[in-house]
Amino acid sequence: MNKNLKQLLKEYLLKETGEWVDDEEGIAWKKHLRDLISSIEDKIDFFQLIDIKGFDKYQGPYAIVKILDKKYEIWTSPPGTSEDLLWIKNFPIDNTSDHNNMPGFLGTPKEIIHKLYLGFQLPPIKKNKMIKLKESELKNILENILLKEENNNYNPFEDPKANALVNFLIDDQEIEVGFAHIIPLKYDHYGLSMYKVKDREYAVGTDEEANKAAAGEIKEFAWSFNEDFIIRHSSALDFDGSERILTRIQEHSEDANPIILKLIDNIDEFIEDAIQSDGRGHFINSYDGEEHEKELNGTYYYIYRTG
Repeated sequence: MNKNLKQLLKEYLLKETGEWVDDEEGIAWKKHLRDLISSIEDKIDFFQLIDIKGFDKYQGPYAIVKILDKKYEIWTSPPGTSEDLLWIKNFPIDNTSDHNNMPGFLGTPKEIIHKLYLGFQLPPIKKNKMIKLKESELKNILENILLKEENNNYNPFEDPKANALVNFLIDDQEIEVGFAHIIPLKYDHYGLSMYKVKDREYAVGTDEEANKAAAGEIKEFAWSFNEDFIIRHSSALDFDGSERILTRIQEHSEDANPIILKLIDNIDEFIEDAIQSDGRGHFINSYDGEEHEKELNGTYYYIYRTG
């Protein structure tokens, strides 16, 4: 069998099994992907193409890129399709896992540039244009600068709670924010991680962490519960006129809390009853009492606006 015939047979067998071949079609597909990636690379200075590899003739080639210090795979549709879509596998801003697919971001190069621009860049300032700021706005900017300097080594890509918060704000609240706006705070909220986003603060945690946070809040403010609820959980207050006595105790606000806790028969039942009655958001979210849920890579995170 001559050499040319062997080569043709080899190429035919590769195509039949679906393996990748750098033939005319494969080279064109790689070039198409490279052109799309280059259109992003030209606009974003922290987006770098490392390599393009062929996978198989069905799924095509994929690019290996570096965004900040993390590597991602980017896949595309064949050249000539109606829309040039790119899919960044396992990207923190996720819009594909809700459809029972793998997590990642699917969009046109323009949409990807927009997400990266929002996430890591500051908006451009037009030359010769004076910007007038209120004192509160200037104070907020200075606070953010100081917080970012304190968190100089913080990488939001590696923080799943920050990722869940960004996805929640973009997808559910339709607020244009990115990772540049997410600043982790040094303190927590009853064990929940705290983040500053522009002029807002959010507490984020897992289901277990949210239960502990709600329990902590309920214990600390047991004195503020209405009389009927406390009496229902206290055998010591099961007598006529107990409401009047309890009201006098509660007038001492937080100073009365140790007494109220001792009057409660079973604090765990008290906490469970309170959460079932009003929900965790009522105790954790001091802004509007709401609890928000966001799933990320199989884990559910619970988000509360605290200020």
